[in-house]
Amino acid sequence: MDWLMHMNKVARILFGVVTIALVSVLPSCNKNKSATKSAQVDAGAGEKSPPLDTRFQERFFDALLQKANGEWQKAYMLLEECQKLEPKNGVVHFELGRMDLDYKKDIESAQTHAKAAVASDKLNPWYHLLMGKVLLGKGDYSGASKSFATVAKLNPLDINVLYEQAEAQINAKLFAEAIKTYDQIELKTGVYEELSIRKNKLYRDLGKWDQAALELERLAAQYPDIPQYWAMLSQFYQKLGKQKEAAIAMEKMLFADPSNGQAHFQMAEYYRSIGDETKAKAEMKLAFGSADVAIDQKISVMIRYLTLTDTDKSQLPEALELLRILENTNPNEAKTHSIAGDFHYRDGRLSEALSSYRKALDLDPDRNLIWQQVLILDHETRNMSALMQDSEKALELFPNEPVFYYYNGLYHQSVKAHEEAIEAFRMGKDMVVDNEGLMVRFLAGMGDEYYRLRDYKKSDEAFDEALRRMPNEVYVLNNYAYFLGLRKERLEQAEQMAKYANELVPNEPSYLDTYAWVLFQRGKYNEALGRIEKAVAMDQKSPELYEHYGDILYKLGRSSEAIVQWNKAKALGSTEEKLNQKINTGKWIE
Repeated sequence: MDWLMHMNKVARILFGVVTIALVSVLPSCNKNKSATKSAQVDAGAGEKSPPLDTRFQERFFDALLQKANGEWQKAYMLLEECQKLEPKNGVVHFELGRMDLDYKKDIESAQTHAKAAVASDKLNPWYHLLMGKVLLGKGDYSGASKSFATVAKLNPLDINVLYEQAEAQINAKLFAEAIKTYDQIELKTGVYEELSIRKNKLYRDLGKWDQAALELERLAAQYPDIPQYWAMLSQFYQKLGKQKEAAIAMEKMLFADPSNGQAHFQMAEYYRSIGDETKAKAEMKLAFGSADVAIDQKISVMIRYLTLTDTDKSQLPEALELLRILENTNPNEAKTHSIAGDFHYRDGRLSEALSSYRKALDLDPDRNLIWQQVLILDHETRNMSALMQDSEKALELFPNEPVFYYYNGLYHQSVKAHEEAIEAFRMGKDMVVDNEGLMVRFLAGMGDEYYRLRDYKKSDEAFDEALRRMPNEVYVLNNYAYFLGLRKERLEQAEQMAKYANELVPNEPSYLDTYAWVLFQRGKYNEALGRIEKAVAMDQKSPELYEHYGDILYKLGRSSEAIVQWNKAKALGSTEEKLNQKINTGKWIE
Protein backbone atom coordinates (compact mmCIF):
# COMPACT_ATOMS: atom_id res chain seq x y z
CA MET A 1 0.00 0.00 0.00
CA ASP A 2 2.81 2.43 0.87
CA TRP A 3 4.50 1.63 -2.42
CA LEU A 4 1.29 2.43 -4.30
CA MET A 5 0.88 5.79 -2.52
CA HIS A 6 4.50 6.61 -3.32
CA MET A 7 4.00 5.85 -7.01
CA ASN A 8 0.86 8.01 -7.10
CA LYS A 9 2.83 10.90 -5.62
CA VAL A 10 5.60 10.46 -8.20
CA ALA A 11 3.00 10.40 -10.94
CA ARG A 12 1.57 13.71 -9.77
CA ILE A 13 5.02 15.30 -9.70
CA LEU A 14 5.86 14.11 -13.15
CA PHE A 15 2.55 14.88 -14.80
CA GLY A 16 3.38 18.45 -15.79
CA VAL A 17 7.01 17.65 -16.53
CA VAL A 18 6.45 14.73 -18.89
CA THR A 19 3.49 16.00 -20.89
CA ILE A 20 5.77 17.11 -23.69
CA ALA A 21 7.88 14.00 -23.28
CA LEU A 22 4.97 11.71 -23.99
CA VAL A 23 4.62 13.23 -27.46
CA SER A 24 7.95 11.67 -28.36
CA VAL A 25 8.06 8.74 -26.03
CA LEU A 26 4.68 7.25 -26.92
CA PRO A 27 5.39 6.78 -30.65
CA SER A 28 8.39 4.72 -29.57
CA CYS A 29 6.15 2.69 -27.31
CA ASN A 30 3.55 2.24 -30.07
CA LYS A 31 6.29 1.08 -32.37
CA ASN A 32 7.28 -1.52 -29.81
CA LYS A 33 3.65 -2.59 -29.45
CA SER A 34 3.33 -3.06 -33.22
CA ALA A 35 6.49 -5.08 -33.26
CA THR A 36 5.14 -7.16 -30.41
CA LYS A 37 1.86 -7.69 -32.23
CA SER A 38 3.67 -8.79 -35.39
CA ALA A 39 5.79 -11.14 -33.36
CA GLN A 40 2.67 -12.58 -31.87
CA VAL A 41 1.13 -13.06 -35.35
CA ASP A 42 4.29 -14.71 -36.60
CA ALA A 43 4.57 -16.92 -33.58
CA GLY A 44 2.87 -20.13 -33.81
CA ALA A 45 -0.02 -21.17 -31.59
CA GLY A 46 1.17 -21.98 -28.12
CA GLU A 47 4.46 -20.08 -28.58
CA LYS A 48 5.38 -17.17 -26.14
CA SER A 49 5.79 -13.56 -27.40
CA PRO A 50 9.30 -12.01 -27.18
CA PRO A 51 9.73 -9.76 -24.08
CA LEU A 52 9.00 -5.99 -24.46
CA ASP A 53 12.17 -3.77 -24.23
CA THR A 54 11.34 -1.19 -21.55
CA ARG A 55 14.87 0.08 -20.90
CA PHE A 56 14.26 3.43 -22.60
CA GLN A 57 11.02 4.18 -20.74
CA GLU A 58 12.49 3.19 -17.39
CA ARG A 59 15.57 5.35 -17.82
CA PHE A 60 13.63 8.29 -19.20
CA PHE A 61 11.07 8.41 -16.39
CA ASP A 62 13.81 7.86 -13.83
CA ALA A 63 15.72 10.82 -15.35
CA LEU A 64 12.66 13.03 -15.01
CA LEU A 65 12.20 11.92 -11.43
CA GLN A 66 15.83 12.68 -10.60
CA LYS A 67 15.51 16.10 -12.19
CA ALA A 68 12.31 16.80 -10.23
CA ASN A 69 14.22 15.91 -7.04
CA GLY A 70 17.03 18.32 -7.92
CA GLU A 71 19.52 15.62 -8.90
CA TRP A 72 20.21 17.07 -12.32
CA GLN A 73 23.60 15.37 -12.78
CA LYS A 74 22.06 11.93 -12.27
CA ALA A 75 19.24 12.93 -14.56
CA TYR A 76 21.69 14.04 -17.21
CA MET A 77 23.55 10.70 -17.14
CA LEU A 78 20.28 8.77 -17.45
CA LEU A 79 19.22 10.92 -20.42
CA GLU A 80 22.54 10.25 -22.10
CA GLU A 81 21.78 6.53 -21.75
CA CYS A 82 18.36 7.19 -23.32
CA GLN A 83 20.07 8.98 -26.19
CA LYS A 84 22.21 5.92 -26.87
CA LEU A 85 19.07 3.79 -26.99
CA GLU A 86 17.20 6.24 -29.26
CA PRO A 87 19.69 8.71 -30.81
CA LYS A 88 17.04 10.72 -32.67
CA ASN A 89 14.47 11.03 -29.92
CA GLY A 90 13.54 14.73 -29.83
CA VAL A 91 12.37 14.89 -26.23
CA VAL A 92 15.66 13.45 -25.01
CA HIS A 93 17.61 16.08 -26.93
CA PHE A 94 15.20 18.72 -25.62
CA GLU A 95 15.78 17.73 -22.00
CA LEU A 96 19.55 17.49 -22.47
CA GLY A 97 19.61 20.88 -24.20
CA ARG A 98 17.63 22.49 -21.38
CA MET A 99 20.03 21.10 -18.80
CA ASP A 100 23.05 22.20 -20.85
CA LEU A 101 21.59 25.69 -20.84
CA ASP A 102 20.32 25.89 -17.27
CA TYR A 103 22.85 23.84 -15.31
CA LYS A 104 25.98 23.03 -17.29
CA LYS A 105 26.16 26.44 -19.00
CA ASP A 106 27.45 24.63 -22.08
CA ILE A 107 25.97 26.70 -24.88
CA GLU A 108 27.54 24.71 -27.70
CA SER A 109 26.19 21.38 -26.44
CA ALA A 110 22.81 23.01 -25.83
CA GLN A 111 22.73 24.17 -29.46
CA THR A 112 23.59 20.66 -30.73
CA HIS A 113 20.72 19.14 -28.78
CA ALA A 114 18.32 21.93 -29.76
CA LYS A 115 19.07 21.33 -33.45
CA ALA A 116 18.47 17.62 -33.03
CA ALA A 117 15.18 18.25 -31.21
CA VAL A 118 13.92 20.61 -33.93
CA ALA A 119 14.98 18.17 -36.63
CA SER A 120 12.93 15.44 -34.95
CA ASP A 121 9.73 17.52 -34.90
CA LYS A 122 9.57 20.87 -36.67
CA LEU A 123 6.03 21.51 -35.39
CA ASN A 124 6.91 21.30 -31.72
CA PRO A 125 6.94 24.90 -30.30
CA TRP A 126 8.94 23.86 -27.23
CA TYR A 127 11.86 22.76 -29.36
CA HIS A 128 11.93 26.07 -31.22
CA LEU A 129 11.67 27.92 -27.90
CA LEU A 130 14.77 26.09 -26.68
CA MET A 131 16.59 27.01 -29.88
CA GLY A 132 15.59 30.64 -29.43
CA LYS A 133 16.99 30.72 -25.89
CA VAL A 134 20.21 29.08 -27.04
CA LEU A 135 20.69 31.60 -29.84
CA LEU A 136 19.89 34.39 -27.40
CA GLY A 137 22.65 33.10 -25.12
CA LYS A 138 25.08 33.10 -28.05
CA GLY A 139 24.26 36.69 -28.95
CA ASP A 140 22.59 35.68 -32.23
CA TYR A 141 19.64 37.99 -31.66
CA SER A 142 18.38 37.85 -35.23
CA GLY A 143 18.35 34.03 -35.19
CA ALA A 144 16.69 34.00 -31.77
CA SER A 145 14.01 36.36 -33.05
CA LYS A 146 13.20 33.96 -35.89
CA SER A 147 12.95 31.01 -33.52
CA PHE A 148 10.62 32.95 -31.21
CA ALA A 149 8.50 33.96 -34.23
CA THR A 150 8.13 30.28 -35.11
CA VAL A 151 7.02 29.50 -31.55
CA ALA A 152 4.42 32.28 -31.76
CA LYS A 153 3.00 30.77 -34.97
CA LEU A 154 2.91 27.24 -33.58
CA ASN A 155 1.48 28.34 -30.23
CA PRO A 156 -0.47 31.58 -30.77
CA LEU A 157 -1.80 31.52 -27.20
CA ASP A 158 1.70 31.99 -25.74
CA ILE A 159 1.97 35.79 -25.30
CA ASN A 160 5.20 35.57 -23.32
CA VAL A 161 7.15 34.44 -26.36
CA LEU A 162 6.17 37.66 -28.12
CA TYR A 163 7.93 39.66 -25.40
CA GLU A 164 11.03 37.52 -25.85
CA GLN A 165 10.81 37.97 -29.61
CA ALA A 166 10.58 41.75 -29.24
CA GLU A 167 13.57 41.86 -26.86
CA ALA A 168 15.63 39.81 -29.30
CA GLN A 169 14.64 42.14 -32.14
CA ILE A 170 15.62 45.18 -30.10
CA ASN A 171 19.01 43.64 -29.32
CA ALA A 172 19.40 42.94 -33.03
CA LYS A 173 18.57 46.64 -33.72
CA LEU A 174 15.47 45.51 -35.62
CA PHE A 175 13.39 48.31 -34.12
CA ALA A 176 10.65 48.35 -36.75
CA GLU A 177 10.14 44.60 -36.40
CA ALA A 178 10.04 44.94 -32.60
CA ILE A 179 7.28 47.54 -32.92
CA LYS A 180 5.25 45.09 -35.04
CA THR A 181 5.73 42.43 -32.38
CA TYR A 182 4.54 44.83 -29.68
CA ASP A 183 1.55 45.59 -31.89
CA GLN A 184 0.70 41.88 -31.82
CA ILE A 185 0.88 41.92 -28.04
CA GLU A 186 -1.29 45.02 -27.90
CA LEU A 187 -3.98 43.26 -29.97
CA LYS A 188 -4.15 40.64 -27.24
CA THR A 189 -3.75 42.86 -24.14
CA GLY A 190 -4.97 46.27 -25.17
CA VAL A 191 -3.08 49.54 -24.58
CA TYR A 192 -1.11 49.76 -21.34
CA GLU A 193 1.69 51.93 -19.93
CA GLU A 194 4.76 49.71 -20.21
CA LEU A 195 4.00 48.73 -23.80
CA SER A 196 3.29 52.31 -24.91
CA ILE A 197 6.50 53.58 -23.35
CA ARG A 198 8.50 50.84 -25.06
CA LYS A 199 6.97 51.64 -28.43
CA ASN A 200 7.53 55.36 -27.84
CA LYS A 201 11.24 54.71 -27.27
CA LEU A 202 11.54 52.54 -30.36
CA TYR A 203 9.94 55.19 -32.53
CA ARG A 204 12.37 57.73 -31.06
CA ASP A 205 15.27 55.40 -31.86
CA LEU A 206 13.99 55.34 -35.43
CA GLY A 207 13.68 59.13 -35.48
CA LYS A 208 9.90 58.92 -35.96
CA TRP A 209 8.94 61.59 -33.45
CA ASP A 210 5.32 62.05 -34.53
CA GLN A 211 4.62 58.33 -34.15
CA ALA A 212 6.42 58.37 -30.80
CA ALA A 213 4.07 61.12 -29.65
CA LEU A 214 1.08 59.22 -31.02
CA GLU A 215 1.89 56.27 -28.74
CA LEU A 216 1.71 58.54 -25.69
CA GLU A 217 -1.49 60.12 -27.03
CA ARG A 218 -3.11 56.71 -27.39
CA LEU A 219 -2.05 55.82 -23.84
CA ALA A 220 -3.46 59.04 -22.37
CA ALA A 221 -6.66 58.74 -24.40
CA GLN A 222 -7.10 55.14 -23.21
CA TYR A 223 -6.84 56.27 -19.56
CA PRO A 224 -8.02 59.91 -19.60
CA ASP A 225 -8.46 60.04 -15.81
CA ILE A 226 -4.78 59.37 -15.10
CA PRO A 227 -3.08 62.80 -15.10
CA GLN A 228 0.51 61.56 -15.28
CA TYR A 229 -0.09 60.20 -18.77
CA TRP A 230 -1.12 63.65 -19.96
CA ALA A 231 1.93 65.02 -18.14
CA MET A 232 4.19 62.59 -20.01
CA LEU A 233 2.60 63.62 -23.30
CA SER A 234 2.92 67.32 -22.48
CA GLN A 235 6.59 67.01 -21.54
CA PHE A 236 7.29 65.08 -24.72
CA TYR A 237 5.65 67.76 -26.85
CA GLN A 238 7.65 70.43 -25.04
CA LYS A 239 10.86 68.59 -25.93
CA LEU A 240 9.70 68.56 -29.56
CA GLY A 241 9.05 72.30 -29.36
CA LYS A 242 5.32 71.81 -29.97
CA GLN A 243 4.08 74.25 -27.36
CA LYS A 244 0.47 74.32 -28.51
CA GLU A 245 0.11 70.54 -28.28
CA ALA A 246 1.88 70.61 -24.91
CA ALA A 247 -0.61 73.14 -23.58
CA ILE A 248 -3.58 71.05 -24.76
CA ALA A 249 -2.19 67.99 -23.00
CA MET A 250 -1.66 69.98 -19.80
CA GLU A 251 -5.20 71.29 -19.89
CA LYS A 252 -6.46 67.70 -20.10
CA MET A 253 -4.10 66.82 -17.27
CA LEU A 254 -5.72 69.42 -15.01
CA PHE A 255 -9.19 68.42 -16.16
CA ALA A 256 -8.38 64.87 -15.02
CA ASP A 257 -7.23 66.10 -11.61
CA PRO A 258 -7.76 69.82 -10.81
CA SER A 259 -6.13 69.50 -7.38
CA ASN A 260 -2.99 67.81 -8.67
CA GLY A 261 -0.03 69.89 -7.56
CA GLN A 262 2.32 68.34 -10.09
CA ALA A 263 -0.08 69.35 -12.85
CA HIS A 264 -0.03 72.96 -11.66
CA PHE A 265 3.76 72.83 -11.38
CA GLN A 266 4.05 71.61 -14.98
CA MET A 267 1.62 74.30 -16.12
CA ALA A 268 3.67 76.96 -14.34
CA GLU A 269 6.89 75.80 -15.98
CA TYR A 270 5.17 75.69 -19.36
CA TYR A 271 3.75 79.22 -19.08
CA ARG A 272 7.15 80.45 -17.94
CA SER A 273 8.79 78.87 -20.98
CA ILE A 274 6.49 80.75 -23.36
CA GLY A 275 6.86 84.03 -21.47
CA ASP A 276 3.40 84.21 -19.87
CA GLU A 277 4.61 85.23 -16.41
CA THR A 278 1.15 86.10 -15.06
CA LYS A 279 -0.24 82.61 -15.62
CA ALA A 280 3.07 81.05 -14.60
CA LYS A 281 3.00 82.79 -11.21
CA ALA A 282 -0.64 81.89 -10.59
CA GLU A 283 -0.01 78.22 -11.34
CA MET A 284 3.18 78.16 -9.26
CA LYS A 285 1.32 79.46 -6.21
CA LEU A 286 -1.17 76.61 -6.56
CA ALA A 287 1.71 74.16 -6.93
CA PHE A 288 3.48 75.51 -3.83
CA GLY A 289 0.27 75.09 -1.83
CA SER A 290 0.09 71.40 -2.70
CA ALA A 291 1.69 68.51 -0.88
CA ASP A 292 1.89 66.69 -4.25
CA VAL A 293 4.93 68.74 -5.25
CA ALA A 294 8.18 67.50 -3.74
CA ILE A 295 10.14 69.84 -1.50
CA ASP A 296 13.15 69.69 -3.83
CA GLN A 297 11.02 70.95 -6.75
CA LYS A 298 9.88 73.89 -4.67
CA ILE A 299 13.38 74.62 -3.42
CA SER A 300 14.71 74.66 -7.01
CA VAL A 301 12.16 77.39 -7.81
CA MET A 302 13.15 79.38 -4.71
CA ILE A 303 16.84 79.14 -5.61
CA ARG A 304 15.97 80.48 -9.04
CA TYR A 305 14.15 83.42 -7.41
CA LEU A 306 17.06 83.98 -4.99
CA THR A 307 19.40 84.44 -7.95
CA LEU A 308 16.90 86.47 -9.96
CA THR A 309 16.13 88.92 -7.15
CA ASP A 310 19.80 89.70 -6.70
CA THR A 311 19.48 91.96 -9.72
CA ASP A 312 15.72 92.33 -10.25
CA LYS A 313 14.09 93.52 -7.06
CA SER A 314 10.70 93.77 -8.80
CA GLN A 315 10.47 89.98 -8.47
CA LEU A 316 11.04 90.05 -4.70
CA PRO A 317 7.36 90.36 -3.61
CA GLU A 318 6.48 87.30 -5.71
CA ALA A 319 9.43 85.38 -4.27
CA LEU A 320 8.51 86.26 -0.68
CA GLU A 321 4.89 85.23 -1.27
CA LEU A 322 6.02 81.83 -2.52
CA LEU A 323 8.32 81.61 0.49
CA ARG A 324 5.36 82.28 2.80
CA ILE A 325 3.31 79.56 1.08
CA LEU A 326 6.27 77.17 1.34
CA GLU A 327 6.61 77.83 5.08
CA ASN A 328 2.89 77.16 5.56
CA THR A 329 2.80 74.02 3.41
CA ASN A 330 6.14 72.44 4.37
CA PRO A 331 6.86 73.69 7.91
CA ASN A 332 8.58 70.45 8.97
CA GLU A 333 11.20 70.49 6.21
CA ALA A 334 14.67 71.78 7.13
CA LYS A 335 15.14 72.92 3.53
CA THR A 336 12.15 75.27 3.88
CA HIS A 337 13.73 77.23 6.72
CA SER A 338 17.19 77.05 5.18
CA ILE A 339 16.08 78.80 1.97
CA ALA A 340 14.10 81.30 4.07
CA GLY A 341 17.29 82.04 5.99
CA ASP A 342 19.15 82.60 2.71
CA PHE A 343 16.60 85.21 1.61
CA HIS A 344 16.63 86.99 4.97
CA TYR A 345 20.42 87.01 5.15
CA ARG A 346 20.81 88.26 1.60
CA ASP A 347 18.39 91.10 2.30
CA GLY A 348 20.07 92.14 5.57
CA ARG A 349 17.38 90.80 7.94
CA LEU A 350 19.91 89.13 10.19
CA SER A 351 17.69 88.26 13.16
CA GLU A 352 15.07 86.67 10.87
CA ALA A 353 17.83 84.80 9.05
CA LEU A 354 19.25 83.45 12.29
CA SER A 355 15.78 82.39 13.45
CA SER A 356 15.14 80.51 10.18
CA TYR A 357 18.50 78.77 10.25
CA ARG A 358 17.94 77.67 13.84
CA LYS A 359 14.54 76.21 12.89
CA ALA A 360 16.26 74.27 10.11
CA LEU A 361 18.81 72.89 12.58
CA ASP A 362 16.07 71.92 15.03
CA LEU A 363 14.61 69.74 12.26
CA ASP A 364 17.92 68.46 10.92
CA PRO A 365 21.00 69.17 13.07
CA ASP A 366 23.34 67.35 10.69
CA ARG A 367 23.43 70.18 8.17
CA ASN A 368 27.02 71.39 7.98
CA LEU A 369 26.38 74.45 5.80
CA ILE A 370 23.54 75.72 7.97
CA TRP A 371 25.78 75.54 11.04
CA GLN A 372 28.28 77.66 9.15
CA GLN A 373 25.59 80.26 8.40
CA VAL A 374 24.58 80.36 12.06
CA LEU A 375 28.18 80.93 13.16
CA ILE A 376 28.64 83.68 10.56
CA LEU A 377 25.54 85.43 11.93
CA ASP A 378 26.65 84.96 15.55
CA HIS A 379 29.91 86.69 14.65
CA GLU A 380 28.35 89.43 12.55
CA THR A 381 25.84 90.29 15.28
CA ARG A 382 28.65 90.15 17.88
CA ASN A 383 26.71 87.61 19.94
CA MET A 384 29.78 86.02 21.46
CA SER A 385 28.02 83.79 23.97
CA ALA A 386 26.01 82.28 21.11
CA LEU A 387 29.20 81.97 19.05
CA MET A 388 30.79 79.98 21.86
CA GLN A 389 27.83 77.62 22.32
CA ASP A 390 27.14 77.14 18.62
CA SER A 391 30.77 76.57 17.66
CA GLU A 392 31.18 73.97 20.41
CA LYS A 393 27.96 72.21 19.37
CA ALA A 394 29.06 72.24 15.72
CA LEU A 395 32.42 70.75 16.71
CA GLU A 396 30.65 67.95 18.60
CA LEU A 397 28.74 67.08 15.42
CA PHE A 398 31.58 67.72 12.96
CA PRO A 399 34.92 67.28 14.78
CA ASN A 400 36.82 67.10 11.49
CA GLU A 401 35.38 70.28 9.94
CA PRO A 402 38.09 72.99 10.13
CA VAL A 403 35.81 76.01 9.66
CA PHE A 404 34.13 75.35 13.02
CA TYR A 405 37.53 75.59 14.75
CA TYR A 406 37.94 78.98 13.10
CA TYR A 407 34.76 80.38 14.64
CA ASN A 408 35.59 78.80 17.96
CA GLY A 409 38.94 80.59 17.75
CA LEU A 410 37.18 83.89 16.99
CA TYR A 411 35.13 83.48 20.15
CA HIS A 412 38.24 82.94 22.29
CA GLN A 413 39.89 85.88 20.51
CA SER A 414 36.94 88.15 21.42
CA VAL A 415 37.29 87.36 25.14
CA LYS A 416 41.08 87.76 25.00
CA ALA A 417 41.69 84.06 25.69
CA HIS A 418 44.74 84.21 23.45
CA GLU A 419 46.21 80.77 24.08
CA GLU A 420 42.81 79.05 23.61
CA ALA A 421 42.31 81.02 20.39
CA ILE A 422 45.70 79.95 19.07
CA GLU A 423 44.96 76.31 19.91
CA ALA A 424 41.63 76.42 18.05
CA PHE A 425 43.27 78.10 15.02
CA ARG A 426 46.12 75.59 15.07
CA MET A 427 43.82 72.55 15.24
CA GLY A 428 41.66 73.85 12.42
CA LYS A 429 44.70 74.71 10.28
CA ASP A 430 45.98 71.15 10.57
CA MET A 431 42.71 69.84 9.10
CA VAL A 432 42.54 72.14 6.07
CA VAL A 433 42.74 70.38 2.70
CA ASP A 434 42.85 72.29 -0.60
CA ASN A 435 41.43 75.53 0.78
CA GLU A 436 44.02 78.30 0.71
CA GLY A 437 41.52 80.96 1.75
CA LEU A 438 40.63 79.19 4.98
CA MET A 439 44.27 78.31 5.64
CA VAL A 440 45.23 82.00 5.42
CA ARG A 441 42.39 82.96 7.80
CA PHE A 442 43.81 80.54 10.37
CA LEU A 443 47.34 81.90 9.90
CA ALA A 444 46.08 85.49 10.21
CA GLY A 445 44.27 84.62 13.44
CA MET A 446 47.42 83.01 14.82
CA GLY A 447 49.45 86.05 13.78
CA ASP A 448 47.06 88.35 15.66
CA GLU A 449 47.07 86.24 18.81
CA TYR A 450 50.81 85.61 18.92
CA TYR A 451 51.29 89.38 18.64
CA ARG A 452 49.01 89.96 21.63
CA LEU A 453 51.07 87.41 23.59
CA ARG A 454 54.17 89.40 22.51
CA ASP A 455 55.56 86.35 20.72
CA TYR A 456 56.57 88.51 17.77
CA LYS A 457 58.68 85.84 16.11
CA LYS A 458 55.77 83.41 15.78
CA SER A 459 53.44 86.26 14.87
CA ASP A 460 55.69 87.31 11.98
CA GLU A 461 56.09 83.70 10.87
CA ALA A 462 52.33 83.24 10.70
CA PHE A 463 51.82 86.47 8.73
CA ASP A 464 54.73 85.72 6.39
CA GLU A 465 53.32 82.24 5.67
CA ALA A 466 49.89 83.73 5.01
CA LEU A 467 51.31 86.26 2.51
CA ARG A 468 53.40 83.58 0.86
CA ARG A 469 50.21 81.64 0.19
CA MET A 470 48.06 84.67 -0.73
CA PRO A 471 50.11 87.83 -1.39
CA ASN A 472 46.96 89.88 -2.01
CA GLU A 473 45.18 89.06 1.25
CA VAL A 474 44.30 92.57 2.35
CA TYR A 475 43.42 91.70 5.97
CA VAL A 476 46.87 90.19 6.52
CA LEU A 477 48.63 93.10 4.79
CA ASN A 478 46.78 95.60 6.98
CA ASN A 479 47.22 93.87 10.34
CA TYR A 480 50.84 92.94 9.72
CA ALA A 481 51.64 96.54 8.74
CA TYR A 482 49.81 97.91 11.79
CA PHE A 483 51.59 95.61 14.24
CA LEU A 484 54.98 96.45 12.72
CA GLY A 485 54.05 100.12 13.11
CA LEU A 486 53.25 99.61 16.78
CA ARG A 487 56.58 97.86 17.24
CA LYS A 488 58.41 100.45 15.11
CA GLU A 489 60.12 97.64 13.24
CA ARG A 490 60.65 97.17 9.47
CA LEU A 491 58.68 100.37 8.91
CA GLU A 492 59.59 100.59 5.24
CA GLN A 493 58.11 97.13 4.65
CA ALA A 494 55.10 98.10 6.79
CA GLU A 495 54.53 101.21 4.64
CA GLN A 496 54.66 99.16 1.45
CA MET A 497 52.14 96.64 2.83
CA ALA A 498 49.80 99.40 4.07
CA LYS A 499 49.98 101.19 0.73
CA TYR A 500 49.26 97.96 -1.14
CA ALA A 501 46.28 97.20 1.09
CA ASN A 502 44.81 100.63 0.24
CA GLU A 503 45.35 100.03 -3.45
CA LEU A 504 43.54 96.71 -3.22
CA VAL A 505 40.64 98.15 -1.20
CA PRO A 506 40.48 101.95 -1.57
CA ASN A 507 38.52 104.15 0.84
CA GLU A 508 38.32 101.65 3.70
CA PRO A 509 38.64 103.69 6.95
CA SER A 510 40.52 101.03 8.94
CA TYR A 511 43.05 100.51 6.13
CA LEU A 512 43.50 104.27 5.74
CA ASP A 513 44.08 104.47 9.48
CA THR A 514 46.80 101.79 9.31
CA TYR A 515 48.48 103.60 6.42
CA ALA A 516 48.35 106.88 8.34
CA TRP A 517 49.69 105.20 11.46
CA VAL A 518 52.71 103.69 9.66
CA LEU A 519 53.44 107.05 7.95
CA PHE A 520 53.20 108.70 11.38
CA GLN A 521 55.76 106.26 12.77
CA ARG A 522 58.08 107.09 9.87
CA GLY A 523 57.74 110.80 10.56
CA LYS A 524 55.76 111.51 7.38
CA TYR A 525 53.20 113.60 9.21
CA ASN A 526 51.76 115.57 6.30
CA GLU A 527 51.14 112.38 4.29
CA ALA A 528 49.68 110.77 7.38
CA LEU A 529 47.32 113.72 7.90
CA GLY A 530 45.76 113.32 4.45
CA ARG A 531 45.04 109.63 5.07
CA ILE A 532 43.61 110.08 8.57
CA GLU A 533 41.35 112.98 7.56
CA LYS A 534 39.93 110.83 4.77
CA ALA A 535 39.36 107.98 7.22
CA VAL A 536 37.59 110.21 9.78
CA ALA A 537 35.36 111.67 7.08
CA MET A 538 34.08 108.16 6.29
CA ASP A 539 33.88 106.82 9.87
CA GLN A 540 32.96 109.25 12.61
CA LYS A 541 32.28 106.61 15.26
CA SER A 542 35.76 105.18 15.82
CA PRO A 543 37.57 106.56 18.88
CA GLU A 544 40.85 105.09 17.62
CA LEU A 545 40.69 107.17 14.41
CA TYR A 546 40.18 110.40 16.36
CA GLU A 547 43.00 109.58 18.75
CA HIS A 548 45.36 109.00 15.81
CA TYR A 549 44.05 112.18 14.20
CA GLY A 550 44.99 114.10 17.34
CA ASP A 551 48.45 112.46 17.46
CA ILE A 552 49.23 113.54 13.89
CA LEU A 553 47.98 117.10 14.47
CA TYR A 554 50.17 117.35 17.56
CA LYS A 555 53.27 116.33 15.60
CA LEU A 556 52.43 119.00 13.06
CA GLY A 557 52.46 121.65 15.84
CA ARG A 558 48.66 121.98 16.00
CA SER A 559 48.32 121.01 19.66
CA SER A 560 45.01 122.81 20.35
CA GLU A 561 43.37 120.99 17.42
CA ALA A 562 44.93 117.76 18.66
CA ILE A 563 43.26 118.15 22.05
CA VAL A 564 39.89 118.63 20.34
CA GLN A 565 40.30 115.27 18.48
CA TRP A 566 41.48 113.49 21.62
CA ASN A 567 38.38 114.67 23.46
CA LYS A 568 36.21 113.33 20.60
CA ALA A 569 37.92 109.95 20.99
CA LYS A 570 37.11 109.97 24.71
CA ALA A 571 33.50 111.01 24.06
CA LEU A 572 33.13 108.03 21.71
CA GLY A 573 33.99 105.67 24.56
CA SER A 574 37.75 105.21 24.54
CA THR A 575 39.07 104.09 27.92
CA GLU A 576 42.77 104.26 27.04
CA GLU A 577 44.77 105.65 29.96
CA LYS A 578 47.28 107.29 27.64
CA LEU A 579 44.43 109.22 26.01
CA ASN A 580 43.48 110.74 29.37
CA GLN A 581 47.11 111.71 29.93
CA LYS A 582 47.24 113.40 26.52
CA ILE A 583 44.10 115.37 27.27
CA ASN A 584 45.23 116.35 30.79
CA THR A 585 48.77 117.36 29.80
CA GLY A 586 47.99 118.68 26.34
CA LYS A 587 50.91 116.68 25.06
CA TRP A 588 51.39 113.59 22.92
CA ILE A 589 52.52 110.56 24.93
CA GLU A 590 54.08 107.65 23.12
